Amino acid sequence: MQFSLLIALTLACATQMQVMASPLSAQGSDAVEVSKADAVVAGVAPAVSAAPEAPAKLCCVWLYKQCIPYVRSIFRRLAQKIFKEDANLADFIIMIQTASEARPKAVAVYCASTLGKENAYRTLGTAIAKADRALVYGGGTQGLMGLVASAVLKGGSSVTGIVPYAISIAGGEGSARAPGVEGAVGESSERVETIVVDSMNDRKTEMARRVDGFFGLPGGFGTLDEILEVITWTQIGFHTKPVILMNVLSYFEPLRQLIRTGIAEGFIPADNESFVIFVDGPAVHSEHESFGWGEAGLAALEGWDSTAAKPLFVWTEKGDN
Repeated sequence: MQFSLLIALTLACATQMQVMASPLSAQGSDAVEVSKADAVVAGVAPAVSAAPEAPAKLCCVWLYKQCIPYVRSIFRRLAQKIFKEDANLADFIIMIQTASEARPKAVAVYCASTLGKENAYRTLGTAIAKADRALVYGGGTQGLMGLVASAVLKGGSSVTGIVPYAISIAGGEGSARAPGVEGAVGESSERVETIVVDSMNDRKTEMARRVDGFFGLPGGFGTLDEILEVITWTQIGFHTKPVILMNVLSYFEPLRQLIRTGIAEGFIPADNESFVIFVDGPAVHSEHESFGWGEAGLAALEGWDSTAAKPLFVWTEKGDN
């Protein structure tokens, strides 16, 4: 069924290309330009013109929304290949899922697929929902990932999980299912989106382009890898979004000291220490379990000054070639 939809969708897009290329599609008030705001939401370039009432376009959008996320990802790649000589049209095809739908402000959370030993690790999700923000995360139901996701859903907000295909077919990450996750997902399925991607690099890219900030909770090698990569992206100028580490029970203190050692040894510019925000909580660790980590983290997010980041490179500039 999904494969048939994919074929039909491809044919609809081919028809749409003919409609958009025809002289009729560019006549006066019959044409509409996709707004720059919509383009930013979708993460692609604006300035695509189309006939808003074209049946092929409506068919294309409807069929696309019927496909499961993995088939959607196949189609997006197929569309880019089919329309590679017409960048604007390829961008339009990628945009159709979200261009007319306003997304809530979203944050990414990097955290463990295991539960850890402390309840204090588990409080961020409620604050995200209370702030009317959506969650973008690794898509797991295990460990801290599951706890954060279920808290966001119980708070009434939405969740998008980005899962590499290899992890998806293996049944997910982690071994300790977070309490209450299945119930929260079952009761809020209309607010849960799962996007299956090809690789871990695709997961990182999809997460980053959908959010305006990153939170790090305690975790293992995978969590540390994700955190350090988005910090690096700040340094080299891929984005100017805040990276906020919830330093519960001083978990990230060794990382802070490593950064400071790198500065002292001349490997990290001193100004770049500000690329990472550490939320420390009370000085007394016994108070960490009752501390409002979520509220403190969201306050750090709102207080971030993106102009403070001085990246090494400017990626929007292109050479003459």
